[in-house]
Amino acid sequence: MTKLTNHAQWAVAGLLSVGALSISACGIKDELLSPQQPGTITASAIATAGAAGAEALRVGALGQMKVWTVGGGGSNGNNPMMLGDLLTDVWKSGDTFQQHNETDQRTISLNNTVLQTAYTAAQNSRGRFYDAINALTTASPDKKSEIAEMYWGVGLVEMSLSEVFCNGVPFGSVVNGSPVYTDPLTNQQGFALSITHFDSALALVQGATDSYSIGVRNATLVAKARALVDMGKFAEAATLVPASVVPTNYQYVITYSQPTQDNEIWTYNGQGQSVARMVVGDSVDLLNGQKNII
Repeated sequence: MTKLTNHAQWAVAGLLSVGALSISACGIKDELLSPQQPGTITASAIATAGAAGAEALRVGALGQMKVWTVGGGGSNGNNPMMLGDLLTDVWKSGDTFQQHNETDQRTISLNNTVLQTAYTAAQNSRGRFYDAINALTTASPDKKSEIAEMYWGVGLVEMSLSEVFCNGVPFGSVVNGSPVYTDPLTNQQGFALSITHFDSALALVQGATDSYSIGVRNATLVAKARALVDMGKFAEAATLVPASVVPTNYQYVITYSQPTQDNEIWTYNGQGQSVARMVVGDSVDLLNGQKNII
């Protein structure tokens, strides 16, 4: 009887252990299956990081600008600048991509995925500049030159999209996590919008004498003058940026790294004919060994 009792006690203990393990296992399963983002820095985390978070957004905005200007896309995508040059015969298609060929032939379809990617990258950049402006204004309002550069970046996107695309580009925004849509703007309206942001940048660096502020001011003056030229206001542009205001050798330099973010001119043409997806445009092509005037 004692032996049976001992067996019964072990059986009860075993059942209790299994029950406890089951309860514990359920908790583990719930914990393991709950949403986790250990490698992602969320927007709320950046917002609560103060000046450090604002600086991270500033650097990220400048990084995104590299994607849609001269870099980005890898070997399959493009940026608006390259596509604009392909459309106007600065470049011509050197591969079999229909998206490149139809752009080269000026018969672009509405579902051109390469063009859609380029457009999205530029609008994404504009949003990142806005996020950086909001964060810097809240956490580091004394960093006027950094905020000014972000306003310059917003204007640069708006001006460039208005140059590259036809009338009808929308320039919405996100406020407190919710999208705020706008009506599509004409190119002239887009240029005017960009000038308002260039003016915001200039107001922040007005009178500053340090080299960083001067560089931001020079970049903004050149960009605003370009927008004025786009609008046909040539006299205003000439008055805004005489040679005595911005040195003729001034440059806003963007650097690229082949292992990380490469320059698309190099990616598509510079590294040899094995990846010559775009080739230098010319007025003459050889067709069956004969000159074919384009």
